[in-house]
Amino acid sequence: MAFLWSAAFGGSTSSASSDAANREVALISIEKIIERMKTASQMDEIRAAIKGLKGFSRPYPLEVGSLAIRPLLATIVGAIRTEVEEPEARHGRHLLGAGPPPFDSDDDTSLYPAIDDTETLLDIIKLLYYLCRPRDAPEFKSNVVPFAEIIMKEESDIHALLHLLSLNHDLELRHQLLLFLELLLDYDAYRLTEVGSEPS
Repeated sequence: MAFLWSAAFGGSTSSASSDAANREVALISIEKIIERMKTASQMDEIRAAIKGLKGFSRPYPLEVGSLAIRPLLATIVGAIRTEVEEPEARHGRHLLGAGPPPFDSDDDTSLYPAIDDTETLLDIIKLLYYLCRPRDAPEFKSNVVPFAEIIMKEESDIHALLHLLSLNHDLELRHQLLLFLELLLDYDAYRLTEVGSEPS
């Protein structure tokens, strides 16, 4: 499925080299996250954390390997799928590639109907990673850094994000997550395009 990707990082040669290095770190980090999620004990913890979130009643099957990344995306998507006014919700859903209804369905067994392949899930993680790189704008840092520290740091633990959401599953946090995603999209709008592959 086509997804929003940065067509070109732009900037100077030095900036391009830095971006390339960031990309490599991102790929390594993603692989480490997946490796950490492969064990049954960790998956049990992730499943338990998700079941404790407001609105998540579906018992996720114990998956290993690449499919283990799905609960993270279900959490992110679930954070903006309810209790948010349009058109903001539609904006955030578009960024996540969730598409039109039946995404608005109240059926908790269908949290990510359009996010149905592992490659797309990893693309979303990578997109968030690249867009979370620090910017000079104070408002950007104040909104992005708290999430970037969880999502993009190599030593971060996937459970930290689940724990954050499990403690803050109210309307305010859902709006904050949406604003975070919107800010990423708006800030990099001039660099985003619909393509189906990674930037070279």
